[in-house]
Amino acid sequence: MTATNSSTFTFVDMVTGFKENVISSTDKLSITCVGNLVTATNKSEKKLENVFVYYRVLHSDGNYLGGITYVIDFGTLEPGQSVEKLAGHFSAEKARIVRIGWSGQ
Repeated sequence: MTATNSSTFTFVDMVTGFKENVISSTDKLSITCVGNLVTATNKSEKKLENVFVYYRVLHSDGNYLGGITYVIDFGTLEPGQSVEKLAGHFSAEKARIVRIGWSGQ
């Protein structure tokens, strides 16, 4: 179908889903936030590779703004290493971590 100026559409339904309390710490990785500074700490005894933190901005009405999920790439963390990153759109008051991930171990 090609949409034109005269096309009409009917809104049927919308589903919004998110997990309330995403973990920001495991026995292997800890994430802390102060302002727009996000710190990832490798709590394990092995190297963690491809460490990523995904976050979204929360609107005052409790819904996430738009479809944007921001990603902070921490790269590889050696055992016990902490890395700090400034995240431009992150605010400890308005952003929520929605996923953490890594490979290794």
